[in-house]
Amino acid sequence: MRCTFRPRLVNDLFGDPCVFVDIFGHKRAVLFDLGDITALSAREILRLSDVCISHTHIDHFYGFDRLLRVCLGREKRLRLYGPPGTIERVSHKLMGYTWNLIERFPNQLVFEVHELDESDRVSRVELSSQVRFARSPRSETTTNQGLLFRDSVLELRACVVEHHIPVLAYSLRERAHIGVNKSKLSGLGLDTGAWLSRVKRALQQDREQARQLLEALYPELAPEAVLRCFIEERGEHLGYVVDTAYHPRCRDRLAAILSEANHLFLEARFLEEDRDRAAERAHLSTTQCAELARELRAKRLTPIHFSTRNEGQSARFIEEVMRSFLAPEPN
Repeated sequence: MRCTFRPRLVNDLFGDPCVFVDIFGHKRAVLFDLGDITALSAREILRLSDVCISHTHIDHFYGFDRLLRVCLGREKRLRLYGPPGTIERVSHKLMGYTWNLIERFPNQLVFEVHELDESDRVSRVELSSQVRFARSPRSETTTNQGLLFRDSVLELRACVVEHHIPVLAYSLRERAHIGVNKSKLSGLGLDTGAWLSRVKRALQQDREQARQLLEALYPELAPEAVLRCFIEERGEHLGYVVDTAYHPRCRDRLAAILSEANHLFLEARFLEEDRDRAAERAHLSTTQCAELARELRAKRLTPIHFSTRNEGQSARFIEEVMRSFLAPEPN
């Protein structure tokens, strides 16, 4: 599989959970959670097209001010996602500053803020620097299985999990790659060229559109014969889950959007000996992290968000998680 997602932890395993995903070859990036982002360079922040906020506890949200400071004065549109209440909190953050000089800025900064609730209802507003970040009228739509956006490169979904408050878990998929069997192409007497990219783009949208394009390009050939030269390859799939209780309702929701993820970033907040504390605080223990990742059939697991009460014991957290995650299946 071609590697397009380049994810990395912004902080150490005891710091604020935050994953920066560079989308290689597309000059964009996605950020999961918005706590301490001082380790991100201004250049990296300016690559962001989407910021996925799990919830607005301080360790997941206080980095908004740095994001704002770096982007202000730039021509930029940035999509933010979060659970119910995110629109209100982003708006209040922006209203905490005085904007009487912002009309002089030649560039416009726009935050598109989206909220997803348990009923798959998405609320959206825009907050633009040109109007001192006054809130646009709220629009509401109903989505299917937590779909937040889909474009030619990426698909983002989310679901609500329980942390005594609603929290969003996220699924980021790369749209399928379209490859070409060059030997089949040659067998039809066709050469490679710019036309291949046009057909690939059409196939990403609709097979019938691609067939019509081929009829126009090569009327002497059967379109289906040419289409058989194109191979669909599954794209990458990344998951991000923090601050969730371990109970069937959450696990079922996660399974709906995160089954067989190539790379799962999943909290392991407490050691197994503190399993009762994890349940009380609606977090996962190390073993629960591993069990959930196995249920989801994750190909790769990165445990994150370790409790600072055990700082310095990262090896123990990782050993407890991986011992269960990598254990052989029972016969």
